[in-house]
This record gives sequence, structure tokens and C-alpha cells, in this order.
Amino acid sequence: RWGRIALALATLAGAAVVVAILALAGGGGDEGDGFEAPRIVGPPIAVDGFPVGVAAADGTVAVATREGERVALFDERGKPAGTFALPGPGEDVALAGGSIWASVPGSGVVVRADVDGGNAEPVDVGSPPLGLGADEGTVYAAQPEARSVAAIDAGDGSVAPIPISGSSTPSFVAAGDGALWVVDRDGGVVFRVDPGDPDAAEDFPLGENPKGVVIGAGSVWVANTDSSSVVRLSTGGDELDEIRVGGEPRLLAYGFGRVWVANGGGSVDAIDPADNTVQSIEADGSPEGVAIGGDEVWVTAGKGDLLYRIDPGAPR
Repeated sequence: RWGRIALALATLAGAAVVVAILALAGGGGDEGDGFEAPRIVGPPIAVDGFPVGVAAADGTVAVATREGERVALFDERGKPAGTFALPGPGEDVALAGGSIWASVPGSGVVVRADVDGGNAEPVDVGSPPLGLGADEGTVYAAQPEARSVAAIDAGDGSVAPIPISGSSTPSFVAAGDGALWVVDRDGGVVFRVDPGDPDAAEDFPLGENPKGVVIGAGSVWVANTDSSSVVRLSTGGDELDEIRVGGEPRLLAYGFGRVWVANGGGSVDAIDPADNTVQSIEADGSPEGVAIGGDEVWVTAGKGDLLYRIDPGAPR
């Protein structure tokens, strides 16, 4: 009898230990419990010429360089896959309509090329372009000097200007759900613009020196470089939160259930929209651009001439 009781007690004790281990490990697989920490995969990839903007899709990773005046191409494993020249310092890059698009602010053009880097040709947008966005066959180029956004048909390359009424320096743009979100750096605001009725644009206040913008998790997210924060807005423009990330948050991307921040202070930050908590990993150089491609997050570091591959971390 006492042997059976001892065996039962031992079994219960073992079960309790297992439950405790699962609790400590965050077991259960519920996304609401948060995420494992992201990590850098392998050694960083060398990209000469101060890499800035990055885009990734369909097995291609494209990186625009300022000092190198080119776009460097990589496959989804980070292996070099080609390059094409730009007529000046590059700034941002997008993948749309089966082509690569790169903004060249000093020349007033957006360069279009095949995904292998071939057939590169300039598309004249009439005024220096800076940040790029893309949605449903259209590439959008923010134009600070013209106070407008150039809408480029990704099929035929035709260009239509979208004036941003009341703006001073529209610099970065994100597109989604029939609207454009355009960051005005000098004005410290973001505009919500209907491309079909730009005169009805609304502006919403941000922090100091806003830069990157992305749409994700039912919200709009804007990096405030000088305020060391990311502002979260509803799609109606209401401020939901200001999330302190420290450093110099620059460009943003959304994927794997999180908002990713290229932070020029020397980190890559991941914001969980469920509770706006932040996980950060150190990254040498000055992280500039960020993109989602394949199973990884891709981040450029300008001062380090580097491209990072980051495992986003599984939900736990």
C-alpha cells in the first residue's frame, strides 16, 4: 500500500516539474504570449558604398547605395545575384510589377530594372524623389521639393503627380487600403491621402524629424528619428501610442506579426502590436533600411557597409 502511495506522489511531483518547465519556457504556442527574441543569422554581408534602402520579394533582395551609386542584388540566402548602376546616389528601393525601382534624388529620376538587374532605364518623375512605396501595380515616389508624390504605373512606366496640399517636405510614403500615408519631415506630420482626391488630404501630428512609415496590424506606424520613438496611429489618424525605442529610428517594415525598426543608434527593434513591447538586438554600423523577404528580416547598415539577415523569432 505504501509503495503505491509513494509511486503516486512521485508521479504527481514529476508532472508538476514538467508544468513548471513549460511555464518558464513560455510553452503553449499561443501568439498572444509574445515572441522569441530575434537573432542575426550568420556573418553580415558586405555591401560597399553605404547601403540604405532595401526591398525583398520573390527570392530577390535589392539594396540601394548612396556612395556606391548602384543597386546590389542578392538571393534569399544572401548570395550576390547582380548589380546595376544608378546615375547618382541611391536612396530607396521597391519591388513591384516584376521590376526593381530605385530612387535617385540628385537626378530627378526613379530607375527601373529587371529583377536580375538587366535593362535598367531611368523614369523621369520631374522632381527629386526620395522614399518609395508600392501597392497594386503602382510605385509611389515622395518628392520633397515638388511637395507631391509621383504615381508611377509599374506596367508602362507612366507618371502622374499627386500634389500633397499643405505639405512642406513629403519625404516617405506607404500605400495600402486605397490610401497613401505621406510623412512630411519638416512639418512633423503625416498626411492621409486619397490618390483620387488629394485635395481632401488630412494631416496628423508626429514627433521630431519623422521618417519611415509602414502599415500593419490595423495601424499606421511612423518613426520619429529625433524623438527616439515610433508613433502608432489608427487608420483614422488617431494616435494610439508613442513607443520609445531609443536611438535613431529610421525606416520601418511590417512582417511576422511585428513592426521592425532600423535604428541608426546601432540596433534592430521589433515591436509587438499586441502590447507595444519592444525587443532589440545590437547591430554594428548605422542601421538604415529594413525589409521582409522569405523567412527573414533584411537590414542595411550604412556606416558599416553591411547587410544583415535576421531570424524574426517564432511566436511562443
